[in-house]
Amino acid sequence: MEYTLSAAFYDCFSLRVATKFFNTREGSMQSTENLSLVSALLLTMVTITGSSEVGDKLYFVDEQTAESIYVGLSFVAQAGFFCSTIAGASVLIFSSFLDSDAEFLAFLSELAYLWKVTLGTFLLGFFSWIASTFWLLVSLIGPVAAFSLATPSLAVLAVILFGFVHATQVITRIRESLMKADAPEAALQS
Repeated sequence: MEYTLSAAFYDCFSLRVATKFFNTREGSMQSTENLSLVSALLLTMVTITGSSEVGDKLYFVDEQTAESIYVGLSFVAQAGFFCSTIAGASVLIFSSFLDSDAEFLAFLSELAYLWKVTLGTFLLGFFSWIASTFWLLVSLIGPVAAFSLATPSLAVLAVILFGFVHATQVITRIRESLMKADAPEAALQS
């Protein structure tokens, strides 16, 4: 059965991709370490400040509302990165108690949600951080200038997000083709 791009999108949107490609304890721990490290680094970049940051170029909301929205988005970003870092650290600690890949896969089958929480809260923090940064930009230079400045970056972000989904599809397709290639050899050996 062909693994379609829409199936890959579903795997990414449902966070199944968080555990889909783990088959060894070592690979899982490296992946989780990298995600936790990036989450912790981004956590240091998010600040929750008030009126000193937000500009007055928004004609559709008053300055107090603009400030509240910015603070709210920054808080969600900070909370997302913090929870992702803590969840990732928890996964790493518990995974370090396991001795073999078989133990790890059994652990993963019971606690896959911890990896999904790590990835999901990271993505929540990431997109909230982008939204708060864009909101700040809009409030400082106005909507038209902000959209014209942000369009190239948003286009690149769209390509990166498509690449994330496409990579899920490609890795699944590669593994399926390798399993099909190994199946006749295994049948001949038995």
